[in-house]
Amino acid sequence: MSIFKLSQHIRDFSLKKIIPKIGVMIVLFLTILTGYTIGIYIQNKKSLEVVNRIEDVRIPVRAIVNEILIGTSKLAANQRGYFMSGDIKYKGERLEIWEKEVAFQVKRLLEFQKDLSAADQENVNVVIVKLNQYKVVQDELEQFYDENIAPIQNRIQLAQVSDTASKDALLADLLQKAKLDHELHELIYNKSRKLRQDYQKILQTIKDTQEKDLHVETEQINTEIMVTNSVMISALIIATIVWAGLGYLVSRSLKKSIQKPVDMLTKLQAGELPDDVQPSEDELNAIIAAGNKVIHNMKSASLFAKNIGEGNFDHTFHVSGENDVLGNSLIQMRDKLQQVTLEDKKRNWITHGLAELGDILRKTEHMSGDFYATIISFIVKYVNANQGGLFVTQNNQLELMACYAFNRRKYLTKTVQPGEGLVGQAYLEKEFIFLKEVPVEYLRVTSGLGDAPPRCILICPLVLKDQVYGILELASFTVLGEHQIELVKKLCEQLASVVSAEQINQQTARLLLASQQQAEELRAQEEEMRQNMEELAATQEEMFRKEQEYLNRIRELEEKTV
Repeated sequence: MSIFKLSQHIRDFSLKKIIPKIGVMIVLFLTILTGYTIGIYIQNKKSLEVVNRIEDVRIPVRAIVNEILIGTSKLAANQRGYFMSGDIKYKGERLEIWEKEVAFQVKRLLEFQKDLSAADQENVNVVIVKLNQYKVVQDELEQFYDENIAPIQNRIQLAQVSDTASKDALLADLLQKAKLDHELHELIYNKSRKLRQDYQKILQTIKDTQEKDLHVETEQINTEIMVTNSVMISALIIATIVWAGLGYLVSRSLKKSIQKPVDMLTKLQAGELPDDVQPSEDELNAIIAAGNKVIHNMKSASLFAKNIGEGNFDHTFHVSGENDVLGNSLIQMRDKLQQVTLEDKKRNWITHGLAELGDILRKTEHMSGDFYATIISFIVKYVNANQGGLFVTQNNQLELMACYAFNRRKYLTKTVQPGEGLVGQAYLEKEFIFLKEVPVEYLRVTSGLGDAPPRCILICPLVLKDQVYGILELASFTVLGEHQIELVKKLCEQLASVVSAEQINQQTARLLLASQQQAEELRAQEEEMRQNMEELAATQEEMFRKEQEYLNRIRELEEKTV
């Protein structure tokens, strides 16, 4: 069976088709690329070995040698500081430098010894011996200083600060110290300095060798890079020529084959929706079929978008699949526009309701017999409720001012105390209450709105500046939506302002009437007092007249008597 399939593929193979042409180009390209890659790999492997040797041996060894030279210089400097000042801190620092810097770097140098040349390996061994000898010599010099010079130095310092010291003894100590300093200098020159020069020379030799090897290996890398670049350029030129030739031949044959799909895509790019393209007999037929499917989907999407623009959100549209970005985006756009339209309708409905209530409040005489009845009738009808009641705060209690149910006014008398039932609770809490699960006996027992069991109850207080002026209670056979509840809240705010203003006006009128009554009473009292004063004045005049008459008679009698 497999042999039959192979023979079938061989018979079908033809350079007139697109896939065989591309296959030949791919095989040739892979052949050139494989040879090119192998050559680059070999060259890079050699260069990498040299680079690794430089990074792993040459550079670290040079750095280690420099650290050893710096460390030994610090050793000599600290010992000179100790001999010159006698400060013991230099002695401690020298030992610390030897352990942490010199000995540590020597240990690292031993780790690289096997990677060095035979001569450098021998030099490393000699350097280690010289460094150990140098340490021993430094220890001997410090011992000589501590046993011979340090005591004399201490006596000299004490004598210089003491007034009772003998000048002869001080002079003898100075001469003795000068002699010992000379001996110490000779020891340094003959032993320490010579050893230092020896190991520095050997270390410099190791360093120079590494620098020389580094230079040689760097030149080797540069040479290999130049060779690699030459090979790369040559292979690239050959591959470019071959590939360009084959590409030209293939492109000529492909140009004719792909003209139909190109024309179709060009029209789509320009925004046109062309008719279906006739299928071809080569491999591009799949592209043409897919393009025809795209045209069909674009036409469907265009018709769908047109219906959405006209407000027809019920127009059906079928997406090509889960990955249909355009189709799914159009569906999402339809849903969002539909939601936005619905929200706009709700907002307009709320605005219209507020405006209508405002007209009612302006046209209806406030606090008249039909005022509250007109309001509750409008609210119940507008929010599509079934029953409603409007309570107004009077003398610290809620009085049912108007009731409306089933398109008819109800004339009921009801008073609710604060905290009594849900209405009284809403009054105290100053918050609206919305019940979706209403007890069967609620209306008959608590609200007095009727006996029909509602689906929901909305109790909203009329609050203004944290003061409750009344309660609006609605009952509906359908659950009120959020926009209906929002409208009721805003209506209650508007009603609270009206009721507050009317109560203030009523209070003002009552105060004005009382003031007028008091003024009338005062005027009556003033008139009565005026009349009393006039009568009192007349009485006083009469009494004065009679008194004068009595006095005159008395004088006459007195005169007669005389």
